[in-house]
Amino acid sequence: MAHQCYLQSSLTASFSNQGDEVWSEAGAQNFTDVGMVQLPYLVIKEAWGYKEADRRGEEVEDWQVDNGLILLNDPDDPPSFFSRRWLSCTSPDLAFATNDISRIATRTVLNQLGGSDHRPIKISLDLNFKPQTTNALPRWNYKKANWEKYTALMDEYSLKINNKRQNLNKKIKAFNEVILKAAQKSIPRGARKNYKPYWTEELQQQEDAINEARERVEEDPTVENNITLKAASALHKRTLIQGARKAWHEKTENLNLDKDGKKLWNLTKALNDESYQSSTITLEQDGKLYTGKQAADIFANQFAETSDLDIPAGKGREIRDAQNSFPEQHEEKLMSSPFVLRELEDALATLKLRKAPGPDKITNEMLLHLGPGSKKKLLQLFNDGWRSGTVPQVWKEATMIPVLKNGKDKSKAESYRPISLTSCTGKLMERLINTRLMFHLEEKKHIITEQAAFRQDRSTEDQITLISQAIE
Repeated sequence: MAHQCYLQSSLTASFSNQGDEVWSEAGAQNFTDVGMVQLPYLVIKEAWGYKEADRRGEEVEDWQVDNGLILLNDPDDPPSFFSRRWLSCTSPDLAFATNDISRIATRTVLNQLGGSDHRPIKISLDLNFKPQTTNALPRWNYKKANWEKYTALMDEYSLKINNKRQNLNKKIKAFNEVILKAAQKSIPRGARKNYKPYWTEELQQQEDAINEARERVEEDPTVENNITLKAASALHKRTLIQGARKAWHEKTENLNLDKDGKKLWNLTKALNDESYQSSTITLEQDGKLYTGKQAADIFANQFAETSDLDIPAGKGREIRDAQNSFPEQHEEKLMSSPFVLRELEDALATLKLRKAPGPDKITNEMLLHLGPGSKKKLLQLFNDGWRSGTVPQVWKEATMIPVLKNGKDKSKAESYRPISLTSCTGKLMERLINTRLMFHLEEKKHIITEQAAFRQDRSTEDQITLISQAIE
């Protein structure tokens, strides 16, 4: 069952506990007291259907980010207001929700009602929605992947993506769905639980024999049954040691320690029966213990407080004023022209394998095996965002993993540092922009000569050498 509510005029939201449909004429105040928000007519680029942005729209966007809300408006929706005076269509009616509600909420603009200038807006909540479990990252067996089939499917599926739609976020989502669809048909998935490199059928039979001997001796604790249990345990232990030693020799005799250090470390952990699964984190706050979602909320608040930058209120306005006053003739063609296929291919060549994906589950391996047609489609999406200055919402999302600092208290949120797994596709776009930006800065000599960090063919070792020479 979906709970529904209608929004009329300014943003005024109410959710019925009985699944009833309620609506209000402009300015009415007859909603359930769940929380009302009324906003003036605002303009912000792309987010809810406008081509240009203004100061008030940016203020609302800042308010949205500060309060951790998700905008339910879709730029592809029809405008919700018709001005009889100016004979123009706009979308001033905005709907916001928290992250958990946004996953089950759908906003729909309906036909006009009663001759009102505002169209009624319906928000439906799907109470049967079940979020996908995220206990483990998706596992793909790339060694057995049929990459030729994957490339062909990607070129076929990408042709069906409508590139004329206005909402870039929806187009990126559609491209991600195409990638996962092609991957599911061409790449095996899954992993053996508690896999041990040296485990054999013989060892499994011996372990089953130990379990049976243990049950017999517990039911009938005779000397004979006890001897049988000890003999089974000794045989299993001897076979286990021999198997582990043999597997170790086979795995390490051909390892290149200069390149396979990570592989060797993972093998060592597996042979030592060290689990790859992290244990449940329990946090202590105000004398109480929290796990699960409550612990995640504590982490979110802690990381937000730590990473929050204190930017003066007028700083953003100063940047916008400087940008608006910048002469158009001084605009660098390099930093405004569309990306070309050669730039995309160069960026793809720098991607590293075996990197964890972001929430969209797209990996670098999938991007590297795109076909000619799907590469052109991806390049079109990149250029759409480049021209409009838009970063899709799916690229802003991240899977945050808390990692305990050495020697710190496990029960304190401040003892962990966050690792953010973001979209590999978004990071590919960042590579394209960074390459251009660094070329521009180096060519125009905007970076001082003394800076060595974060520059190609330079490092902090240059600075150490320079200061050593100066001292001598």
